Order: sequence, then structure tokens, then C-alpha cells
Amino acid sequence: MSEKPWLQAFEEEAARLRPLWQANYDDHIELAPKYPTEPPKWWFNKWAAEQPDKPY
Repeated sequence: MSEKPWLQAFEEEAARLRPLWQANYDDHIELAPKYPTEPPKWWFNKWAAEQPDKPY
């Protein structure tokens, strides 16, 4: 649980509702977000290197 007492009620309610939400969610949708492994700057530099004729 949280060290912040004002979040305790929220976390308890979320813990109670999470199984209900997950049971009724579509199977093809991820339950947790997927975060990229590389930062956006890396993708920008990669694209800029592949497209040297474009002004960035």
C-alpha cells in the first residue's frame, strides 16, 4: 500500500475493482501498457540518419 494516507482509499478501491475490470475486458487488448525500449530521441536520430536529404 501507499505511504500516503490520502491514497489508501483509492488503492483499496482499485484493488477491489481491478479483477472485475480484467474479467470483463476484451481478450485481444493488453492489460498493461507497453513502453518503448528506446527513447524518442533515438528514433529521431535513426530516422534522420536514414533520410539525410530531409531538413530537420
